Amino acid sequence: MNILNVDFEELYQRHLCRHSQFGLNIGHLGSVIAVYFGVCAIVWEITSRFIGYGHPEYIIVGLVTPYLLVLLFNVPCKVWCSVLAMVTLIVSGAIFVCPLISLPGGLEKFTIAIYVVLILAAHRYQNWAHQFYHKEKDMSQYKEKYPKGFVLFLLLAVYELPILLNYLVWNKKDWTR
Repeated sequence: MNILNVDFEELYQRHLCRHSQFGLNIGHLGSVIAVYFGVCAIVWEITSRFIGYGHPEYIIVGLVTPYLLVLLFNVPCKVWCSVLAMVTLIVSGAIFVCPLISLPGGLEKFTIAIYVVLILAAHRYQNWAHQFYHKEKDMSQYKEKYPKGFVLFLLLAVYELPILLNYLVWNKKDWTR
């Protein structure tokens, strides 16, 4: 497995083995948006409140750019454009909302905890949602190439948003209930 060079269609087909149901993908998209927002917000908090840098948006955009470049070379153009639009909305939302959210009474330094809890809750929701969506296909053909572990976790962390947008925006034929 090489995170910088993937067979996106194969990764998408693997995803469909456990995630072919529309509702599950909608829930996962919400979770991914919450995690990305939380990460952007944590970066904003660290650079703005802790370090005192006046333009945390530059740091956020600087961190998002390599992610988008990796995807540019590994996902179809239409999927990449969807990811670009979604990431732009998430980053813009974080840059707009973060300055407005602050705990009162001298506790603003602990605002970062709100975003950590958001990320943890979003991840927990993703796992919990599988209790309600049970359709699964045989994944044995992918087990050798995609063994469970940290590398697969990283791979899915990078490619989950493009996979979800590919499913929800570009492949309605794959939707099931």
